Amino acid sequence: MKFIILVLALLYGSEVMACSLDPRVYDLKAFLAKSKNGDVVFTGRVVSVTTSEDGKAHRITVKAERWWRGHPRENVVVLGRTGTMLGTSCEGVFDFSPPVDSTVLIVGEERGAEIHALLPISGKIDTEQLPQELKDSR
Repeated sequence: MKFIILVLALLYGSEVMACSLDPRVYDLKAFLAKSKNGDVVFTGRVVSVTTSEDGKAHRITVKAERWWRGHPRENVVVLGRTGTMLGTSCEGVFDFSPPVDSTVLIVGEERGAEIHALLPISGKIDTEQLPQELKDSR
């Protein structure tokens, strides 16, 4: 009987688990407090979005306007995705594909010549309403 209860708990227990993420992924203040080499934070305008054949991976070219972390440059390639972690409690949490001409806040990690955006921190923003954490970190 104990074995059956254990098996049921293992099978169904995973369905009630919430999407558990490191605070650096969803909390800008935590990200800024634990800065490491390769971290980037900047705002910019989306110039182009190129989508892979399967429609899930995106190469997003951003014309950077203001930098807080990282090595400033004008044009940056940011990698984005849609349809992330399907079938889990984290489904869609890491989706990122902003439209062309939108202004975005990019928070992420530089890997080679590309930026891997951390989500859900990164995203479309109104430049007039920058997060207080960025205003405080100048």
